[in-house]
Amino acid sequence: MLTGECDELRIVYSGKCSAAENMAFDEAILDYVVEEEPEAAVGWLRLYGWEKPTVSFGRFQRPKREVDLEKARELGMDLVKRPTGGKALVHDDEVTYCVILPAKSPLAKCSIAESHRRLADGLARALKSFGLDVSVGKPESSGKRGATVPCFAEHLAESVLIDNKKVAGSAQFRRKGGVLQHGSILRSLDYKLHEELFGRAAKGFARKAVGLKALLPKAPSVEELSCAVAEGMAAVVSAGNKRIIDNVPAWILDRTRRLCAEKYSRLDWSARREEGQ
Repeated sequence: MLTGECDELRIVYSGKCSAAENMAFDEAILDYVVEEEPEAAVGWLRLYGWEKPTVSFGRFQRPKREVDLEKARELGMDLVKRPTGGKALVHDDEVTYCVILPAKSPLAKCSIAESHRRLADGLARALKSFGLDVSVGKPESSGKRGATVPCFAEHLAESVLIDNKKVAGSAQFRRKGGVLQHGSILRSLDYKLHEELFGRAAKGFARKAVGLKALLPKAPSVEELSCAVAEGMAAVVSAGNKRIIDNVPAWILDRTRRLCAEKYSRLDWSARREEGQ
């Protein structure tokens, strides 16, 4: 393989699923890659949405310390803990992606920081296709790293920015050499909702994050944005070689159901307990 490349990127368009189903599906694909196809030089990209507005939490976060859980439930929102790290994130009008890379991928052999940056280049390619002036990097510090702030209030080296505002963010998890990276590309952003959920931690949030609808006269549809992300990621991961998967292997679907029932339907699962810490 050439540096950074898999032989192929398999694309799964899932539509909208529940919060628990989304997280279970992503982890199930990672399990399939590292357990069933450990010798395959094949990456996966899943693109999806959410059945209803959701707050997701990083794998090591304690949800009650991050947001007003009572307010979230009062608003009818889903709550879920991700397999990836990072901070709490509100999912609504966006395209969410999950890229899974095998241990054989050169990107899986990079440092987490370098693989983050390389995959952010794929997102930047997607957004540039709509005529946007995109940068990847950290123009300024949020001043609150490590504190309870929304994910999109924190600008990091792998953040995808437009006009110094974060429009796409990502978080990563690795198991048995395989890589699972989550990310969200915002179409719009409800600043008032963030203030209700995060309180003072969301102060100044409008200066740090933005959705595409505020940047373009006509924002791309979910379908258009999803296709652009698939093209951008394939360019980075597999030299443009990609294939849409209409029939997901039964192994993955069975594992998804199991993880959904046993793990992601509960907000109290502990990454520390899972990893024997």
